[in-house]
Amino acid sequence: MIKPRKNTFIRLIILLVAAFFSSTSYAFFWIHIGQTGNKPNRVMYYAYEGWMFDRTDPGAKTNEIMRDANPKTIDARIKALKQVELEVLQVFENPKSPAFMRMYLVFDCGKRQYFIKEAEAIARNNVPHKSSRAEWQAVPNNWLDRAHFVACEEDTWRQAGKDDLTESRKSGEGAQPRMQALGLAMVGEWGGTRAEPEVDNFTWKTFWADGSRPPFTDKRTPKEEEIYQAHIARNKLVQAENQKAAGQIDTMTAGIESQLKGMDAETQFQQEIASNFKKKGSKYYSTFKGLTEEQLVDVRGVPTTASTHGDLRLLLYRYSKDDRGTANVLDGNGNKVGEQQVGHLLHCDVTFKLRVGGNKPQYRVVDIDMNLDMVHEGGLKKAECQ
Repeated sequence: MIKPRKNTFIRLIILLVAAFFSSTSYAFFWIHIGQTGNKPNRVMYYAYEGWMFDRTDPGAKTNEIMRDANPKTIDARIKALKQVELEVLQVFENPKSPAFMRMYLVFDCGKRQYFIKEAEAIARNNVPHKSSRAEWQAVPNNWLDRAHFVACEEDTWRQAGKDDLTESRKSGEGAQPRMQALGLAMVGEWGGTRAEPEVDNFTWKTFWADGSRPPFTDKRTPKEEEIYQAHIARNKLVQAENQKAAGQIDTMTAGIESQLKGMDAETQFQQEIASNFKKKGSKYYSTFKGLTEEQLVDVRGVPTTASTHGDLRLLLYRYSKDDRGTANVLDGNGNKVGEQQVGHLLHCDVTFKLRVGGNKPQYRVVDIDMNLDMVHEGGLKKAECQ
């Protein structure tokens, strides 16, 4: 783990953040989103952006696009439907509290609501305590507001982090003014099963160095010991049954192998689609990724041309802008002697590329190409090619 500079509340670790923003998976990074309470009852909060998943109903997105694909409003309407799951880790100072708690929160970005999907508190005697799901409620103006921001405004804070990184490279300093203005800071990289105790250790060494860290202990009440030993016994039983049923498991594996391959194929297909559209940088056209040919035609209408090349199905939509007009032709004395045509008929071609892949039989949108008429002065802009 890379440690920040001493006596620094929010500092940018240059190599750490460089690795973060050069990574395509953005995994294993924790974002400091705040602190509540006063010593000795402080609680520190971190968002784990390695566990940040879009939980928006795909059908709701498609229905909204098919209802009205107006490019001036579609981005905002799709964003209003967005739901994101985010992992948040809490570290507690009070020795009577758990050592830390892992929470899985789901945010409804448009409605500013959230619910706790699952929470597991780890006591200082290493006994886990799970809580059941809590229902939707409004996001309060506290650390949950920062967590909501991380989940729902990802583009904003990532850009702030990139800008801070660019500036720090020039100055040699490690400040994060833009991230700090958002109430956030990139503070560390952890991963694997040891992530929670590492974050706990980081908190006490960096933010709570003025306090006394309660030790972990194996002391448990009879009831806790019973739960703890039952947990260990269950694990041992599972291991023994796995050993005993090793042959049966091999046979069963062959039976479900095709299903697993189908799941893996769909995941890879979706990752390919996401990667293609991410490179295009168009939020508007990203709303069409993954649509079937039937859905695309319902939304965009009949294409100008449609063709098949190898495994690709190409649907081309041509848009034109009549920039033609007339201008007076004057003689040397300024007298009109005729008229001439000026301007051009400008064109924009958008080609949707569809391919069969994953675990579904339909052609689905996997990529787009956009060709603008940039030859003539006053040519089309990307925003007009919709």
